[in-house]
Amino acid sequence: MLNVKFPASSMSNKLRVAVIGLGNIGTQHARGYHQHPGFELVGFVDTNLHQAKKAARLWGGVPAKTITELAKKTAIDVVSVCVPDHLHFQILQELKKLNLKGGILEKPLTIRLKDSEKILHSEFFKQGKFLVNYTRRFIPEFQKLQKNISKDIYGKFITGHGIYGKGLLHNGSHGVDLARYFLGEIKSKKLLSAIYDYHKNDPTYSVMLTMARGGNIFLQGMDSRNMHIFEMDLFFQKSRIRIIDSGREIHEYGMPANTKKPAVKRIIKTSKSKAMYYAIDNLYECIKNHKKLICTINDAYQAQKICAQ
Repeated sequence: MLNVKFPASSMSNKLRVAVIGLGNIGTQHARGYHQHPGFELVGFVDTNLHQAKKAARLWGGVPAKTITELAKKTAIDVVSVCVPDHLHFQILQELKKLNLKGGILEKPLTIRLKDSEKILHSEFFKQGKFLVNYTRRFIPEFQKLQKNISKDIYGKFITGHGIYGKGLLHNGSHGVDLARYFLGEIKSKKLLSAIYDYHKNDPTYSVMLTMARGGNIFLQGMDSRNMHIFEMDLFFQKSRIRIIDSGREIHEYGMPANTKKPAVKRIIKTSKSKAMYYAIDNLYECIKNHKKLICTINDAYQAQKICAQ
């Protein structure tokens, strides 16, 4: 690990955070940290130094081309890794040189399962508080939905389907992760078809997931060059749950007496726009108050394992 000493005046009760990768997602992370009272943005890393300097002018902190370079200039407690998928493993390896308390890792964990296994079993990542940003897990309305499903309020799960685009691992893993989050482990999967709309090594598969506790979920691949979409439709004995507009709304259906036709019971407007802030707050509570991480490295690994099989 880097052994660099900084003056006591540089330390505070706030967690000092650096954002690695200043594309659209990295900007969302920076904005969330800026809004949270428990964090101080101290640095930005991008191979395009102009991007890092632009972020530093906007939010403060030090720009750098690598995280190792930044760590020599300022103390860092927490990082967000927001680089393209194929660079995840490289950056995660570099983080092992630092004395970090934790961070937020964008999904997927890495693009190769064997690399993700190395991260999963690394003592560095076991000791730190690192969460993976499967966004919908952090939204309170989705957490309530998961509790209702676990309490069997909607009855036994029967079947369901979802639609997504831009790669099974890159975006479809959101659907895989939600299936695990709501319904438990996935017993098996069957590939039905493939669209090459994103990356040659990450096709957008249509796939059938068989849940260990019964029922199937069909994830249908959509060509993202035509439309960006993420929706899920889950059917239970007593209800139907529709997740639409990428999770901005949840439609809950009931079963009126003496009929088998589900009818809309409640339309829930979710707080998806605040999901990044919720993830950042979960990280803060975990580091400062020993709360539980909502989406762990193991959760991300399990979703990737299904995608990679």
